[in-house]
Amino acid sequence: LAEFYTDTSFTSKYNFDVEVTTEQVIYAQYFKTYTVTFVVGSRYTGGESTSQTITVRTGSTIPTGSVPEVLTNVNKYGWLFVENDVTSGEIAFSTYAITGDINLYYYATNNVQIVYILEGDSDYTVFKTYSDVQYGETIASPDTDVAVDGYRFAGYYSDSTFNSEFNFDTDVITTKDTKIYAKMITQITIEFKPCDDLSATASVTPTKSLTIDKGSVVDETDWITFLTQVDISDIVWYYTDSTHTNTEIALADLQAKSFTENTIIHYKWNSGN
Repeated sequence: LAEFYTDTSFTSKYNFDVEVTTEQVIYAQYFKTYTVTFVVGSRYTGGESTSQTITVRTGSTIPTGSVPEVLTNVNKYGWLFVENDVTSGEIAFSTYAITGDINLYYYATNNVQIVYILEGDSDYTVFKTYSDVQYGETIASPDTDVAVDGYRFAGYYSDSTFNSEFNFDTDVITTKDTKIYAKMITQITIEFKPCDDLSATASVTPTKSLTIDKGSVVDETDWITFLTQVDISDIVWYYTDSTHTNTEIALADLQAKSFTENTIIHYKWNSGN
């Protein structure tokens, strides 16, 4: 490759657009060039690998305008000297001088957070952070799941509305600042207490105590277990909420009731048993 100058020191380039009116000597400077090939792997294209080649003068750096733009919705990206090997080093375009033909391999990474939110909180709590996860790769599941007193862990999800469960074995990371949502369900206590005097229930030891999900019914198995312990032929049922209001209720309605707060279920015998 050559460039043309008006002087032997090659400092003033010749302008071929200017009309020639006098005899002139033009000096050609020849220099060696090398090929730079940008390779983008299939994980980044969604199909076949692609490559793009440019020619760079020996000893020069690669013009940033010549670098292909691949993905933008990632936390970090660059070009490696060895494909998929971050330890091989990433080229610094502003300083690396080209002295031979070279292949450069695109790579991108993302950051991932496992988060959860508790009832009454206004923002998420970060449980675990994964940094520089290679684009298109899976991540390892946590060694231990989220554990918070008063809550039941109910799985990991890709969305904050808990519609799509996250699979650590198959779901790959392809977007920047990915969040995985741990579902935490508030737990409430249901106590069964025998009591002839509902005003004095505080001193009565529960016959049975259960922890259930807020908004759920008492499991049928727990009911069966409890009902085998008492003679229900002449029992009146009540439930007591957080306002300490005692409400009489039929057994069938009680078994179908969804509980949203800590509740005491009282039972007493009409006959005074």
